[in-house]
Amino acid sequence: MTTEDPGVPVIAVDGPSGSGKGVVTTHLAARYGFHLLDSGALYRLVGLAARRRGLLDTETPEEAPLGRIAETLDVRFEPTGNPENPLSIVLEGEDVTSLVRTDEAGVDASRVSSVPAV
Repeated sequence: MTTEDPGVPVIAVDGPSGSGKGVVTTHLAARYGFHLLDSGALYRLVGLAARRRGLLDTETPEEAPLGRIAETLDVRFEPTGNPENPLSIVLEGEDVTSLVRTDEAGVDASRVSSVPAV
């Protein structure tokens, strides 16, 4: 990013689980017209999409197909207006907000995050 091309403004909010990051980011996005991205959910989403395609059924998943999933992930993060659950996560048209927070999604995220193409 240069002074001639300031790019897209980004605000990163980091912190432990349950600290209110979702509430803060929802308010910031609404106030300034920003889009929301739950970056912590991205590996979980790749894992969920890979599991649904049967790509995690082997001991060592293939790198290229997982990379394609990561590159073409059809996902939206939508504010809900609910302080308890401020963000809805939609994968390929389906609300998967609760699915990406399961233990299985966490295990799948660990598996796909070690793949360089992802």
